[in-house]
Amino acid sequence: MMTGVTQGDKEGGPPARCLQVQATFDRAMTDPTTSEPAPGIPTVSLVVPAFDEELRLPPTLGRLVGELDDVFGPGWQLVVSDDGSSDRTAEVALDAARSEPRIVVVTNPVNQGKGAALVEGFAAAAAPVVVFLDADLPVEPAALGPLVAAVADADVVVGSRRLPGSSFTSPQPRARRIGGGVFLQLVRLMGLQTSSDPQCGIKVLRRATTAPVVSATTSQGFAFDIELLMRARRAGLRTVDMPVRWHHADGSSIRPVRDGVSTVEDLWRLRRRLRS
Repeated sequence: MMTGVTQGDKEGGPPARCLQVQATFDRAMTDPTTSEPAPGIPTVSLVVPAFDEELRLPPTLGRLVGELDDVFGPGWQLVVSDDGSSDRTAEVALDAARSEPRIVVVTNPVNQGKGAALVEGFAAAAAPVVVFLDADLPVEPAALGPLVAAVADADVVVGSRRLPGSSFTSPQPRARRIGGGVFLQLVRLMGLQTSSDPQCGIKVLRRATTAPVVSATTSQGFAFDIELLMRARRAGLRTVDMPVRWHHADGSSIRPVRDGVSTVEDLWRLRRRLRS
């Protein structure tokens, strides 16, 4: 179910710092596989998957709404995709949408997984450029501009915490660092390596070229990112990694044991599907 509407440009031109990003959209629109957005259609859609995020979502939405005009100008859309939360995540998002028409809320009646939430959010996104962004806001809103600008020369841009030039505003817990390293090694051993940091919570997609790839994915959980990037590569799409300045936030809804086991199972199933 989708609730909310998008809003066209407000009066007045974009801030000066938005001009480079706007030029990126102009370049992207020259690709014959894309078309220029009609008046009132946003130029960039941010999709935020959310599961039991009633506490973290309000500050994230407040900060995005307060700063996105400075990054992209007024032509943005924010899609909150609630993945069957058991708390007030959907209500919090709907409250925000009532005061900001550029927020759209998508709700799943039952919890299906992060991948399912991203697919639903992608379907609701109206812009030619779509950003997947975790609900804990792992990068500064201002940092989204260069990542979106890079999509002018790529189909998928993946934020990476593992490239030279990346940094952390606060250290990740040791368990998270170890778990991330083990997961990446497992992905490599399975022959599913697609990026220096495939699980990083920020990705930018050119909608026209990636829509068939997104719709073809079957992984509903955390293996979705791996499948998305594998299918993009097999489709001949260009993916690039970019370093990010990462902010770690406590309070994740990830369940390490349960989600870890299910993700490994999903990876094995994905490996068999891609080989068949």
